[in-house]
Amino acid sequence: MQVFKARVKTGRTGTITVDFPTPLISKQVEIVMIVQPARDGATKPPRPSYDFTRLVGKLHWTGDACQVQRNLRNEW
Repeated sequence: MQVFKARVKTGRTGTITVDFPTPLISKQVEIVMIVQPARDGATKPPRPSYDFTRLVGKLHWTGDACQVQRNLRNEW
C-alpha cells in the first residue's frame, strides 16, 4: 500500500478530478479519499480570548502574591 497526497482545487460544480501518476500499471486498485478544506500555514483560526479590561481597578489583592504561589506549589 502506498499513500499519495495532493492538493487540488474543486471545480465550479464542486467536483474533483485527480490525475495522479502511480507505479501501478494496468492493475485494479482501491482508492480511499479524505476531503477536507485546506488550511494555509499563515491562516490560523482566531483564538477566543477574555477581555480583562473590564476588571481593571476592581480586583484588590492584599498579601504577598509570591508567597501564596510558593504555598500552592508546596501543596502539590
